[in-house]
Amino acid sequence: MESGRAILCPDAPDHTDWTEEDYFKKLLTLMEQSKYLGESWSEITMYCANWNVRPAWPFTPSLEGNTLILILWISNTRDPVIFKKRY
Repeated sequence: MESGRAILCPDAPDHTDWTEEDYFKKLLTLMEQSKYLGESWSEITMYCANWNVRPAWPFTPSLEGNTLILILWISNTRDPVIFKKRY
């Protein structure tokens, strides 16, 4: 569990300033999106609540500029992971 959090939490949005009400709003939002996975996905943010380690070079995807090779960006509209600053 700890190794998974060490990978997930530094790249996740910073939630260290969230209140109990913020987490509850997120839980309700995720439960509305998926009655089967909403509660499980809301727990992920709770694990990262006090994780204040941030990456030295955060991943910020950019579609600007030219590359020597093509990049294929794939997204699934049914993906239960939706990152937002606030819910």
